[in-house]
Amino acid sequence: MEKNRFIRHTLALTEAEPSPALYHAVLHRIDHERARQAKFRLAGLLALALASLGALVPAFHYTAQEFARTGVFQYASLLFSDGSLMATYWREFVMTVIESIPVLGVVFMLSAVGTFLASMILALKNMRIVMLEYRY
Repeated sequence: MEKNRFIRHTLALTEAEPSPALYHAVLHRIDHERARQAKFRLAGLLALALASLGALVPAFHYTAQEFARTGVFQYASLLFSDGSLMATYWREFVMTVIESIPVLGVVFMLSAVGTFLASMILALKNMRIVMLEYRY
């Protein structure tokens, strides 16, 4: 008799399910927390994008000054003005152009552009989470 009663109570416990309202309430709270976290990330990423966009202006100015100082544009004009000379001495020409490229300015500018693009991509992903907050 004790064994039958134990089995009956065990079966009754395994058959109980939570109400659908509880399921939707839990999912709604999870979405709400995801959206809340996404709002904070979105604010930080937009600030980072704005800062990197602001850093792009001085980086571009510095890179343009360095290109003008090193004479890369003069080498480019030599490429178009005397093609036969370039065909003969192309290796030396390529090495001279590579040596005269201002690497630091290019790195500054590319890092500012890369930071801006990466932060905007992540901000758009977080904006999608914020916009889909109330699905249930």
